Amino acid sequence: MKFVITETQENFLWLIRRLNEPDMVDHMTDIVVEGFDYVKPCDYVTDTKGYVNDILEGSMETFINSYDDQFGGHEGIDKLHEYIYNFMRKKYLGIIMNEYTSGLEDCED
Repeated sequence: MKFVITETQENFLWLIRRLNEPDMVDHMTDIVVEGFDYVKPCDYVTDTKGYVNDILEGSMETFINSYDDQFGGHEGIDKLHEYIYNFMRKKYLGIIMNEYTSGLEDCED
């Protein structure tokens, strides 16, 4: 039995296969950590979910845009967004929450 996949599907599979490679993990980690410079815990004192979501959304967009030549403008990009968002949430939620709680200590009342 033969399966025919589209170029978009092939690109998605290429990325998914590489998500745990050290270079890719370093790249993704750098993007998440950079997000801490733009999304401040003090702006989300009563909205932990909003903070986490904004970090993940921004990081996911930046990560996917860094591979724009492969994914830019393709149909089905929403599935990739969802996959990368969930992957980042699973991998980085602890780091994001640590940044959030330590950042709240610096907030003025």
